[in-house]
Amino acid sequence: MGTILGGSWFLRINQSDVLDNTTWKIQEGQYFKPGDFDDYIIGSQPTFWQGQGKGDYWGFTTIKRFGFKPDNLNGNTYSPSQRLQSNTINRIIEGAAKPGTLVQLVSGTDNTIWGQVLVDSLGVYRFNNIPITNNGGNYRVLLYANGQLASIPVEQKPIFLNLPGQLTKGTSSLIGSGGLSRQTKSNELFGDLTNIRGGFGYRYGVSDSLTLGTGIVYDQDLLGLFDIFYQPNNFPLKLAVSALQTPKKIRYNANIDFIPSAKLNLNLSSNELFQSFNFNWNVARGLSINSSGNNSSNIINLGFNFTQNINNLSTYSSFKIDNKGRLDLSANTRWRKFNLSARSSYTGLGLQLNYEGDIFNLPGNESLTLGYETNNSHNRINDLLTLKWKYQSPYSQIYKRSIWDFDLGYGIGYQGSGFLASVSTFLIPGLSLRLRYDGVSLTSDSASYRLEIGSAVNLSPIFSPRDTRFQSLRSQGGIFIQPFLDKNNNGIRDHNEEIYTQDVELLFMLNNKNINLNNSNITKQGIFVRLEPGIYRLDLDPAGYPLDYKPIQISSAIDVVPGSYTNVSIPFVAAYTLAGTLTDFQGKPIADAKVEAIDNNTKSSVFSITNSAGIFYLEQLKIGTYQIQVNGKPAEPNTITIKTDDPTLKELNLKLP
Repeated sequence: MGTILGGSWFLRINQSDVLDNTTWKIQEGQYFKPGDFDDYIIGSQPTFWQGQGKGDYWGFTTIKRFGFKPDNLNGNTYSPSQRLQSNTINRIIEGAAKPGTLVQLVSGTDNTIWGQVLVDSLGVYRFNNIPITNNGGNYRVLLYANGQLASIPVEQKPIFLNLPGQLTKGTSSLIGSGGLSRQTKSNELFGDLTNIRGGFGYRYGVSDSLTLGTGIVYDQDLLGLFDIFYQPNNFPLKLAVSALQTPKKIRYNANIDFIPSAKLNLNLSSNELFQSFNFNWNVARGLSINSSGNNSSNIINLGFNFTQNINNLSTYSSFKIDNKGRLDLSANTRWRKFNLSARSSYTGLGLQLNYEGDIFNLPGNESLTLGYETNNSHNRINDLLTLKWKYQSPYSQIYKRSIWDFDLGYGIGYQGSGFLASVSTFLIPGLSLRLRYDGVSLTSDSASYRLEIGSAVNLSPIFSPRDTRFQSLRSQGGIFIQPFLDKNNNGIRDHNEEIYTQDVELLFMLNNKNINLNNSNITKQGIFVRLEPGIYRLDLDPAGYPLDYKPIQISSAIDVVPGSYTNVSIPFVAAYTLAGTLTDFQGKPIADAKVEAIDNNTKSSVFSITNSAGIFYLEQLKIGTYQIQVNGKPAEPNTITIKTDDPTLKELNLKLP
């Protein structure tokens, strides 16, 4: 990825067979230039309508907004529905997984667990009211097969569903798109472009409660597009309906949220093939009742969640039963350094006791885990008992994660016994390595190993190779700040001039706010700060200046564009101080006199008032020649020159002639 013409470009290539170079295929290729009131997208992209044709959509799209600004994408890829509406606070994340899978929604920045769901017989997981703007939108969905937290999870890309959000009265948005379908072919890098597709769509805020949209689409046939967003001011209802009129039938998506109180929520979703509902009621503090179902699986479940925190003891439990009498149970209890988790469903049972503490007194984090799990398959119950020791190296501010991750253990079960081990590292910039060996598993007595190599390259001239989150630059930008000690006063960083990265939170202010260290990566080369595209003011606070140095310029305007970091070089030059005593011709100190140093080149001056002992300090002087005056008259000596090799504190005793 990188930046060109004020926007970001992104290319993703996939090679399904490592040993066959003819399997190289371009998976994605996109140029994206976002703005406050208009966007331009070229290349692979989602359509703003429900696609009729097959294959990827490659084309050109432009979006115009009148009277409002859109959501920040916050690291997510381009979404036409998101860019067509005004700020949305919360989103829904949902997906499909096998029953018995434990699904965690974690923050990509600090691995905070935002939600945890044990997939029931519906085969669907769902996380409601996920704050995009509060967390930067950088989420990961982790799927643990059969609820095995000790195993390496499968990571899924979050699927964000917009909650109904209409435009305010008088605002509107317009989208136009045109392109072709791409049909991939074996042994071809790109494939063929066929079938013209495209259309126009328009939305208008009729009132603060109602937004209407319409459009025309050509996708193998001429189609009509209709949108309705309705949210009455005095009634807890949100309605979003999008319909596509095809020659044979109407295709539609409908979403209804009914929220009569902060404790009660009902969501209904429907299209021409699938209908579902989700109900949640917070009956009391720590207790909620929920129910869900859909017509695809013909399964409806009912359950409750219970949470309780008492001093050092915290518990969470979930119980569900469906209309076929199948139970799903999950529970988690934490006390001090111990954590006990349990799950049970018709697919199997899982128990895990974890102790987090010093075992071998190594620097970093250690834990010891005892686990037992079963799996119902082929009309027999397989089981596995495991004991594992896990170690994570200390958290690295440079890498924004632990560099090393080990676990070692042993398993005994129905299939046999054997060693279990894995190692992961992010030591090599831009590369992640993970190796796992299982001498036995829940379903097999054969030893297996797995090697995972992940790599990413940013072709921007300025990038942070150790920051594995730099893919957020698809829609974001950033600044790369290089504060350095300019010892030769030439304004350019030479190879022997050190980068100054101390007291970053005190030194820098962005738009009158301290820099967010969670969105920053401090390295030996400088400070990387991820930001939304736009114009920013960067100020330097004297509280963070390096001792005896000052910046040449204290404020800057910075243009941030997606795809890369804008380089900001900040030279700090030595700040010299002249200190001494002012005396008369008899050698007596002179108090309350104005001692002034006037720069011969700029005619700017620095002055000090002597104290009762005649002492003065002329501070923040730079290299050059100065005229010295006392109360507007020349002193002895009346000139002084500051050179690069002078000490930063220089003695200067003055006399009146």
